[in-house]
Amino acid sequence: MPTPIRSAIEQFCVDLAQDPLLVQGAGGNISWKEGQVLWVKASGTRFQNAQQQDIFTAVDYQHLRTFLDKGHCNVQPRLITSLAQARPSIETLLHALLPQKIVVHLHALLPLAYLIQSSAQKILQAQLAHFPEWTFIPYHQPGAELASAVLAHTKNCPAVKLLMLQNHGIVLAGKTVDEVRSLLGRLLAMLSDDMTMPQIPAYENICGFAVNGIEYSPIQDPLIHQLVYQPALYRGLQECWAICPDHVVFLGAKALCYTDRIHFQHQSGDSDDNGDKALRPDVIFIKDDGVFVADGFNTAQQEQLKAYLHTLSFLPSLNDVQVLNHHDIAALCNWDAEHYRQQLAK
Repeated sequence: MPTPIRSAIEQFCVDLAQDPLLVQGAGGNISWKEGQVLWVKASGTRFQNAQQQDIFTAVDYQHLRTFLDKGHCNVQPRLITSLAQARPSIETLLHALLPQKIVVHLHALLPLAYLIQSSAQKILQAQLAHFPEWTFIPYHQPGAELASAVLAHTKNCPAVKLLMLQNHGIVLAGKTVDEVRSLLGRLLAMLSDDMTMPQIPAYENICGFAVNGIEYSPIQDPLIHQLVYQPALYRGLQECWAICPDHVVFLGAKALCYTDRIHFQHQSGDSDDNGDKALRPDVIFIKDDGVFVADGFNTAQQEQLKAYLHTLSFLPSLNDVQVLNHHDIAALCNWDAEHYRQQLAK
């Protein structure tokens, strides 16, 4: 029988999952503290399944605090109970650092549209001037590196309730689910005053094709084709691709863009730094034609691509977008923890 707090968390997870602007695929995580136990969403599990599946792992909270209180962020969470072959969230240390009972981390797209701008901190300081106890965290690799940055920024401000993570997402903390829900609503209301997403027309009736025996079909979501029909968005594919960790993890280090199908057919005979994978990419973008995917392009990848479209659409301009650098991208692409999430997505 679930405890009252667990039931409230599970309902909150399902509520959050109803809005794709807040939750995409298995992204984001949530936790609550009960005595010496930190319950945290397992890596690769989905908010939407919280009431049908056991998506949480129990971690020894006191063990983590012993190390974190000394400033050590390389500690591995010690599982008390675990789902079969499950791992606690990559961001478990982040949840342990914040003293509030409930912590939720989301890759919410409206805040992300602010957080990928080079001038994000300055803009947010004005936009959130009346929001209680928040702080801006420059980009760091998820996991121990991010936890160390958060520890440094919050050690003199233990009451912080909101972390704005550059090129990543948001973290909200509170005593109850209702408090966290209220904070989220207040945050989104403050940000939406200055940024709206236009209506995105859908493109349908696009035909697929085959290259070297590989079938490429138009992506199922007709809205996503806007990425190659809108000049500004197509430029975004080429110049503003690696906007956040999940985007890189699930969609790769760069967008493969082509002027037409013949250009792709010609290039598909060549290999590049990715070797054989260059011959059969999961997704390609052909200008004024469509977004095409190979067999095996999964739901998680499509959700990430839709999130990318929405995030760019929120922006008034692509001229101020800050993307992850080559070092950041390489760290994500070569990280075992992210390979694990990629396998779960399949």
